[in-house]
Amino acid sequence: MEREEFQIFELLKRLSDTMEKKANSDLQSNDITASQLKMLLAVVHSEGSYEKGEMPLKELERRFGVAQSTAAGIIQRLEKKKLVESVTDKDDKRIKIVRITDSGRNICSHVMNSMDENHKRILKGFTKEEKQAFRDMLQKMINNS
Repeated sequence: MEREEFQIFELLKRLSDTMEKKANSDLQSNDITASQLKMLLAVVHSEGSYEKGEMPLKELERRFGVAQSTAAGIIQRLEKKKLVESVTDKDDKRIKIVRITDSGRNICSHVMNSMDENHKRILKGFTKEEKQAFRDMLQKMINNS
């Protein structure tokens, strides 16, 4: 591998590490994990046959490719933090519905705002065309992998 190629991957790794460190700091200050945030965001942005902000536990299992016990454990921890609540479907008592709470919405909003600010800071000074070119190059790298 040429020195320039090595430097590209070293820079990508440093950027990734920096972004992960900032994200983990934001999550830790809000007392949630990345897995918990993913499930919260899935519920808060849910659409379908249930109300917005509601999602069957089975759908979370399917969407994230996790076992029932894993999804249930994450949801239980979110319930203890009062970020979601679980209810049974009014038409089918076998179906467990996860519903976002106001506190859960607030956490999602806060974390997403922080992530948006971080992304804007990282991309500061890039033109629209440069962002598109960078995105295209990253996609090409992903396609090549």
